Amino acid sequence: MADLGRFALALAGLAALALLTALPAAAKEGVKATLTSEVPLRAEPGTPLTVRWTLSYAEDGKRRPFEAGGLYVRLRGVSRAHTETAWAGGDRGSYWAHVTVPKSGIGDIEFGLVGWQTDARGSRRADAIFPITNDPLPGASDSSGSDGRGPGSAIWLLIFAGAALATTALLRRLVRRRPQPRLS
Repeated sequence: MADLGRFALALAGLAALALLTALPAAAKEGVKATLTSEVPLRAEPGTPLTVRWTLSYAEDGKRRPFEAGGLYVRLRGVSRAHTETAWAGGDRGSYWAHVTVPKSGIGDIEFGLVGWQTDARGSRRADAIFPITNDPLPGASDSSGSDGRGPGSAIWLLIFAGAALATTALLRRLVRRRPQPRLS
């Protein structure tokens, strides 16, 4: 019985730790992208471009760099039928990617973070698309996140839930590996 109590205490401690870890991530809601390079909107289809941008969020009245993996830039074609996507390189909130102009030209630009959503219907992509502070094509699409693709609290809730499930699975493995005392 004492082992069960220790297990419950350890689980509660790890859940609290996971919550404390998730709170700063949830505070980063409101991440915005800022282009730091020119995007030649009338570039010929097939033209290779290097796009540079920063990601930041507000905390304590200051803009802070947002760091993440799984970032990309997507150029949507004027016809919307063609898109070109490139993975980002960079760090400390400053990113770049080499991307090709779509077949129908540049109709919109998006900066995103790969994400996943899991529910009763299964798992599927649910990327966060960041609003652009100096969007060269304002109004071309709604990248504010209001369509459910933005970096809102739902994504951070999923991250927290995943961390909690991983912690629980780890604890179960550790408890199973522990040798059981022999009764004489």
